[in-house]
Amino acid sequence: MLKRWDHYLLSEKLRCRVYKVVPPQVRGQVWLQLLNVQVKARNAGKYQEMKEAALVSSQDIMQIDLDVNRTFRSHTMF
Repeated sequence: MLKRWDHYLLSEKLRCRVYKVVPPQVRGQVWLQLLNVQVKARNAGKYQEMKEAALVSSQDIMQIDLDVNRTFRSHTMF
């Protein structure tokens, strides 16, 4: 359905499938299509730019890094 989005956009079939549950593998793509958002094309590089700005301007980043290391020392995600 994602490949032929324009065909299914206003269809009853799409509505029923969304109500049933959108599979996790495609949930992000479906939400972007439903909301008509072109995030990557319009904001290329914006996430990285904001991340770098936060590292420079945030006074709390260092404390958060210290707390994560202390609190979740053996957690695989950190």
